[in-house]
Order: sequence, then structure tokens, then C-alpha cells
Amino acid sequence: MSPRESAHIGVELSRLDLHREDRPVLRGLSWRIRPGERWVVLGGNGAGKTQLLKILSGDVWPDPATHAARRYRFAGELHREPQAVREEIAYLGPERQDRYERYGWNPSALEVVGTGITRSDIPQGPLTPAQSRRALGGLQRLGLDKLAARPFQSMSYGERRLTLLARALAARPRLLLLDELLSGLDAVNRERALAWLDGTRRSAMPWVLTTHREEEIPRSATHLLVLEGGRILSSGPLRRAAADNDLVVTSGGTYTLTFTTTPFVAPPTMCSLVQDVTGTSFTGDTCNGYNNVSAEACGAYTENGLEHYYEIVVP
Repeated sequence: MSPRESAHIGVELSRLDLHREDRPVLRGLSWRIRPGERWVVLGGNGAGKTQLLKILSGDVWPDPATHAARRYRFAGELHREPQAVREEIAYLGPERQDRYERYGWNPSALEVVGTGITRSDIPQGPLTPAQSRRALGGLQRLGLDKLAARPFQSMSYGERRLTLLARALAARPRLLLLDELLSGLDAVNRERALAWLDGTRRSAMPWVLTTHREEEIPRSATHLLVLEGGRILSSGPLRRAAADNDLVVTSGGTYTLTFTTTPFVAPPTMCSLVQDVTGTSFTGDTCNGYNNVSAEACGAYTENGLEHYYEIVVP
């Protein structure tokens, strides 16, 4: 690992389970994040995305089990518990934004970002000139510097969300966790967020972005994990097909082809539109994700086609 990469956090989860009130939330979860990787966790409501991020951040503890492990590698050292690195991890979720409304906190946008520097919920007094410059620079990177003096509660939903992103970044995290960052953003602030995400291609800082919408996968993402019912359906590197904008996930000897079909088609018909990326017909496995098609239904088809996202695992 290069010195640049060792300045950021890598995480390995192994065979983790999580229950809430006797209900399984995450099951048998194993996953590795390395510095420089930019992950999207894709799954519907209730898939376990938020709890997964909170396990990464150390805010939630998995079920105790002798076979399970949660390891963090940072600055050349291996840590088996999150406490040693929690200050280096930034987590941004909807509850942070809700907290300002619940408690009536209404500092300026600049002061909100400043709390990321001081690592506090509310301003701890005036910012120093150096802190003010740093906070303003964070707003500027997201196109919000002209709103620095604006009271937080008077900003739009999207502006508040991006101000809180600037706050998270002001802490100079070594791992960034973004829970549904793009959800509900208006077009202007969505473009601002995507522009910032695109800029992270030059950074070794790993980030994880959760979403329930495949169209929200940013082009800067390097890896995709698909989560359903608390289980990982697939995970691996993302690459863009040269001929079009379809996504192809590769992981070991397994390929996940994400393609589109418009309008919506019934699963058996959808399988008949699949084009085998290897040049031969599909030999097994299920059409996973939203369709739950049997291996037999997917096994015999090869054909060009494409438009709206589905996934097929190719052995």
C-alpha cells in the first residue's frame, strides 16, 4: 500500500449478522473496502443499507459471534474495533439534517461547516480566521459559498444537505459514508453533488454511497454492492461499457450485467432480451434483484436489446 493510500482507512467485514428486536437486519455479511475505492450500496427500503453504514462507522455493533470480524486498517496498523478510528470516519445521513429541525438549531451555513472542524453538534464560539477560510473553502467546493451567511433553516432542502456534506468534509475524514446523499435533491444541487463526487477520482479517500435508485449511481463510482433483505446479492468493481452507458460488474469469475429494458417487461420476457457478454448463452444462476427469475428461465437466451436496469449473474 502506498503512503497516500495508508493515510486512509480500509475496512474488512467478515460474516457479520445484525438483529433488531429479534428481526434479522443483516445476515452473513462479508465485505472489504480499500483506500481509493468508491462504493455504491444499492438496495430497496429495508434492505439494510443504513445499518450497514452504521456498522462501518462504529455507531452500531453487530451480533456477538466467534466467527465474525470487523477490522480497520489505518496508518499501517490493524484495529479490530472501531474506537481507534471513529474520529477519522465521517457519516452523513438524513438524521443529521432532521436534528437541526428537531432542536431548532439555526446557525449560518458557515457556522454549520465550522462544527465539522471543531467536531461538535453546534458552534462552540466564533471561528478563527483560519477555520473560517477552511469552512468557506468547503462551501465553495460545493458551489454554496454565496450562501455562507444564510441561516441554515432558511436554505432549501438540497442546500442544507450539501452544507452538511461540506461539514462532513471539513473534518477531513479518512473514510466517508453517505446515506442516500442524492435522494430528494433538486436538479441544481444534484449536479453540485455529482460534480463533487466526480472530483473524488483524484483522491485516495474511500467513500460509500447508499441509494435505492440505480439511476443515482454516479459515474465516479468504482464498485457496486447490491443488498437485498440484509444479504449481499453481488459486489465487485464497476466498469462502463465502451459502446454505451450500461454498467458491467465483475467480481472474480462472476459477471453481473446491468442493462435496461423500456418499458417494464415481465421477467420471462426480460430474460429473452439478455445479451451474454461472453459471447455464449447463459449457463445458469438466477436473474437476481427485482425479478427473482429462476436459473432455468434465464439459461437459454442470448439476444441484443437494452434499456432500464436489471441484473443477471453469469457464471
